[in-house]
Amino acid sequence: AALARELGDMSDVPQNVKKEVVGIIREMKQLWKDNNAGGVSELRLWIDSMQRLSGFSRELSLQLCLAMSRCLAVERGTSRPNRVELQQAFVRMGGVRHVCNMMMMRLDDEVVVGHVIRLLTASIRNSPLASEALQRDGLSNLKLVFRSIERHRKCWEVAEAGCLLVGNLCCCTATDDGKLMPSRTAAHRTCQGVMASEGAMDMVVELVETYLQEVKDLANKAQILMQEKVKEAEKEDLKSEEILVGKSAPKPKLGKMGLKDRIMKVQANVELRAAWQKVIDTELPSGRVQDAALQALILITVANQDTTRQLAGTFWVQHINAIVDLGADFTEKAKEKADEKKNRKKRRQGAESDSDSEDGNGPPGKGARRRKKDKTIELPTGEARKSMTSLESLSHKLHLIVDVLRGRAAKDRPHLAIRACRLAQILLEHHRSLLEKVRALGNNECRAVAVRLIGGPVPEDNREVEQPFNTMHSIVAALIITLKCHSENSMVITAVMTTLAELRAIALLSAPAGMRIGGSGVEKAWQALLIQAAGPGTDAEHMMRQAAKILVKRADQTAQGDHRKSVQGIMPNELEGYGEWLTPRCRPHAAAAKSIAESLASDALRGTWSAGGEPGRWEKIEKRREQLDKEQKLRDEKKAAAAAGMTVEEYRAQIAATALPEVEEASSTSSQSGGKGRDEEADLDLPDWEEEDMMGEQKWLRAVGFGEHDQEDFDRMWRKPITDALLFNMPEKATPGSKWAEKAATARRKLQEEAEALGVPLEDALDELLVVEMLESVQGKLRVRALVRPQDRIQQNVIEMRAADITKPAQTAKSVTGELCKNMKKNGYLLPKLGIHVKMTRRSASLAQLRSE
Repeated sequence: AALARELGDMSDVPQNVKKEVVGIIREMKQLWKDNNAGGVSELRLWIDSMQRLSGFSRELSLQLCLAMSRCLAVERGTSRPNRVELQQAFVRMGGVRHVCNMMMMRLDDEVVVGHVIRLLTASIRNSPLASEALQRDGLSNLKLVFRSIERHRKCWEVAEAGCLLVGNLCCCTATDDGKLMPSRTAAHRTCQGVMASEGAMDMVVELVETYLQEVKDLANKAQILMQEKVKEAEKEDLKSEEILVGKSAPKPKLGKMGLKDRIMKVQANVELRAAWQKVIDTELPSGRVQDAALQALILITVANQDTTRQLAGTFWVQHINAIVDLGADFTEKAKEKADEKKNRKKRRQGAESDSDSEDGNGPPGKGARRRKKDKTIELPTGEARKSMTSLESLSHKLHLIVDVLRGRAAKDRPHLAIRACRLAQILLEHHRSLLEKVRALGNNECRAVAVRLIGGPVPEDNREVEQPFNTMHSIVAALIITLKCHSENSMVITAVMTTLAELRAIALLSAPAGMRIGGSGVEKAWQALLIQAAGPGTDAEHMMRQAAKILVKRADQTAQGDHRKSVQGIMPNELEGYGEWLTPRCRPHAAAAKSIAESLASDALRGTWSAGGEPGRWEKIEKRREQLDKEQKLRDEKKAAAAAGMTVEEYRAQIAATALPEVEEASSTSSQSGGKGRDEEADLDLPDWEEEDMMGEQKWLRAVGFGEHDQEDFDRMWRKPITDALLFNMPEKATPGSKWAEKAATARRKLQEEAEALGVPLEDALDELLVVEMLESVQGKLRVRALVRPQDRIQQNVIEMRAADITKPAQTAKSVTGELCKNMKKNGYLLPKLGIHVKMTRRSASLAQLRSE
């Protein structure tokens, strides 16, 4: 027992070799305790021990694999022999062959198979020379390893180790410095082709599909169980409500029945919790396998058109086979149900079933003749005949990636989502290259046809197709869901935006027959797809702009981190605080993703406007009209009150007193004449929404500077921007309660008395610093007078200084014209193409002069 606790299980070791086995295991453990990973001599001794003793002890086989893995994986710096030399020595000494032989002796043991695969991975990691030596040693050992992985694919440790082995055979692992995607050596390029030809690519794709489906099935079962529990709880609540409505509620029973009910309720919850716990326990290893498998597929296909083409074909075949299997399962279940119904009917009639006819050995019936009937394949007609099937093929290729992005594992694993997007980018780049070749050939053929059709009508590319990119909906929706789940992760945002940019380029190249490639019709279809994929209730434009803001924020945080590094002299892993620090290799990609996000936001905005016009445009117009009506009514009331010698409140009270009987009379008359009253008459002033052309070309009410502007146009469009632009250059009022405020009040009263003596109606603007009014309007020119009334001496001096400054042409263009254009843009007006020219002159005038003018 003590020996087992120290060295492991020794029950299978014969007595004649037990002493030697124990000595080897103790030496390896002591060597590791002494912080010594071993050298060439230890490696030769371990390979010889594996060749002689691995068949006698399972524990020795595992310990030898661990010791050799540590020896080959440890970075040794400048000491000799280095890691690459040890890896080459392992291959030259026949280590791969002996390890594979030991694995074949214990092929049923998944733990041993996993340790062997990890040892082979350590022997070729970051070493093209070791990969080349492994190929020269023969591919038979690799084939045995791949078959062993397929045999134990249900063990997630073996599956993950196999994916890591495939990836390391095709490329070097990432380093802290150097290129993000270094050039492939000849050995690694050869390994890429070997992985595709020897079935490793198919094996990895099958692993992804298997582990995805396993988690999906368990989650569906748990969801169904939860729905059943919810329905049972709703039924119990409904019964209790019926009891309370029909009669008085029964007294709760105490004792054993109450305890039994509580126990049953706890057991039901335990069952549900166990189902979800099983989902979580399965999802953890499934996510690791998917991560390693996607990385292996990326390394097999990157910078290799041949393997990329084979992977695209593998994905297509995998999806088609899944559809066929699903249809076969459905047909089989439907047939079983039909046979069961048929047998039940025969049993009711008392007839015996004919086993020969059921087995298909009897005379063929009507159904047999129908199955043997030849099938004819018809060409598609209508729009299906004109559509490009390349997009449908692309959707089949990306279906497994869509499942990964929509899966449970990708929701809390940003690295998995990034790898899925990267693999999708490789496939999309390959597909786009094919489309560009097709486009070039098509252009040549179109020119040849146009030459032959000289003298006859040449067809134009002006056909309109509804939803030509429906097959791309799944991948775009999956990317948007990924963006929602990882909205704060800059690297996920970068990967998603880059993938969406590739999809957009492919969509513009995949125009159906009759539509111009890259034309406005194709762009509108892509924009509509982007809005539909976002789903109802989701603002795609806001999402894209938020993603761009996150990237800008991360760039600022990176600049702060660089400053801390330079000032404090620390390393990137020593940075503390909330935020992200982008590596130098990631920064250009993040900057490009920011531009892509802004472009996609523009597409989303145009798609929203094309679908239903400007959001809230008509409500804004109606609200602005109501505001202008109120302002005009107030001005009319002030003028009428001034003419009658009353205040505005007195005038309103007089109008209300005189209009009240008329309102009552009108209401009584309308009630007698069939119900048409003031409400319906008032509705005539509202805009007719049915007559408004929501989708038409007319987007604006009036053209700026075209024609003459009346007072209503001036109040609606020009008054507020001009007032804001001039007030921006004016000083503020004196502080209330100060001596300057008291002097301003005295001057205001004096001005009021002077105005009353002269009969100038200025009551509505005495408290205002600035009053703007229109004097003249002709086509292309508007003359406006701005009356400035300083309320104290200091304010007057400041206004005179600023007026002398802003009336200069250069300062007018800088201070007034720019502010006026900005205010007009804020209020939603489209400025003329050549802009607005403002000219200002200054003069002083008394109240008498103003009255005369």
